[in-house]
Amino acid sequence: MKIAMLCHSSLGGSGAVASALSKELVARGHEVHIVSDHVPFSLRSDLIGPIDRVLETAANAYEQGISRISKLESFLAKTGRIVVRPLLGFIESFRPKSLMHYHQVEKIDYPLFEGQLLTLTAASALVHLLNREKIDVIHAHYAIPFGLSALLARTHRPKTPIVLTVHGTDIAVLGRDASVEPMVVSALQGADKVTAVSAALAEDAAMVGGISPPEVIGNFVDLETFYPLPREQRMLKRRAFARPDEALLVHASNFREVKRPFDLVSILESVRLALPARLLLIGDGPLVPQLKDMIRERGLQKFVQFLGPVQNIEHILQVGDLFLLPSESESFGLAAAESLACGTPVVASRVGGVPEMVGDMFAGLLYEVGDTNTAANIAVSLLLPSDDDRDALRAMCREHAESTLAPKQRIDQYLNVYASVLKKAPLTNH
Repeated sequence: MKIAMLCHSSLGGSGAVASALSKELVARGHEVHIVSDHVPFSLRSDLIGPIDRVLETAANAYEQGISRISKLESFLAKTGRIVVRPLLGFIESFRPKSLMHYHQVEKIDYPLFEGQLLTLTAASALVHLLNREKIDVIHAHYAIPFGLSALLARTHRPKTPIVLTVHGTDIAVLGRDASVEPMVVSALQGADKVTAVSAALAEDAAMVGGISPPEVIGNFVDLETFYPLPREQRMLKRRAFARPDEALLVHASNFREVKRPFDLVSILESVRLALPARLLLIGDGPLVPQLKDMIRERGLQKFVQFLGPVQNIEHILQVGDLFLLPSESESFGLAAAESLACGTPVVASRVGGVPEMVGDMFAGLLYEVGDTNTAANIAVSLLLPSDDDRDALRAMCREHAESTLAPKQRIDQYLNVYASVLKKAPLTNH
């Protein structure tokens, strides 16, 4: 089967889930065509080689007007598409054909438009793909822009079914914004099948779209990539970030208001009243400059490290003592799920699909949004016990991940969804 996968390229949950789903589908012999504005962060090592990465870096620097690039990088940025990429394409033609492909969503460079029209450009990229390949199913992640993009593209191929997966912000935020709410509704009602990553989100989507509750297919974690390290190995690797007597707190997000990143500083301050602690921040986003100012004002610069986007996030999650998730809205909490798979306990706000993800076993590690004192108290209670007790807790985290977050069941569910819109017998492999 050939699937067109429309998704964001960023490090966030929806892009990571679409990428992981694509990998699993390819592993089962299906052909996946990724349609995105850039190569998804989680698929860089699968889709682009070292030369392509140099080309991409050079092109990005050139577009942003960065002058301190070498003559070679400048040449690659200017001529990469017309000289180097065709050559690479010729070389690739002699290699075994891959089942995963990437299709660039081009930018519109026209002064009339103040911003990039991603809905339209993604639809155009999808139309080009549909004209070249016999795509069986369009799978769009996020109601806006990609759910709408799929609907627009389908005017050219009316019989191609659309599966729409909603991930959270598209429903919880955009679905309640009067300026775009009708378009969210159009995407929900126009898809042949809608899925949601948690039961809480499915209820919200049904209410916003006036549709039957979407099928719930929770996110999953690659348990072979995200796994706990033995204590000695973990302690050795965490030395790069903290002393043995310091607790290591970790957070990963896109640092928007909904993630409440400023709560992280308050939690760290309170934890540090009880024991030495440091905070690692993974990712990037609009609130990072303000967050850095707040950390500086409170004199915590020595105890907070910004790592930016991290390709192999599991290497950080494996060495953390706790993962903090203070969001005010969270449909699932993928990074938190990955932390559990790595054996790292999660202290999170009790919102959206987070209680479903952590389950009854870890319900006591949740707190009400904004209650940073309780969050810090929970964190300290987890950090003070003996090494053996904390190892036992880490083992419980892994056990929970293995029993609830394994990929197979989720992939089977998606394949059955594809079969349902194609009106075929179930496609799952057992």
